[in-house]
Amino acid sequence: RVVSGSRVDAGAVASAFNLRVIPPVVGDNGGGRLRHDSAGVVSMRRGDAGGGTFVITTAPLPALDPDHVIVGRVVRGLDVLAMLDR
Repeated sequence: RVVSGSRVDAGAVASAFNLRVIPPVVGDNGGGRLRHDSAGVVSMRRGDAGGGTFVITTAPLPALDPDHVIVGRVVRGLDVLAMLDR
């Protein structure tokens, strides 16, 4: 699902979008250092029992910082992400 101007909600990120993701510190968002501050931030809602709902930001989304754990950043394929967001 694409929420234009903010995010793409996805299941399995790698297979759905063929994006390569480099995972940073997982768990507490690096002691608060990791933020939803740009396009391409990959995160998962804290306590997601299904374990499969990922969000890929298409713009800064600081409102997600308290409720989502950042699991990576898109390092290749930002052009595809921009096309999805149109």
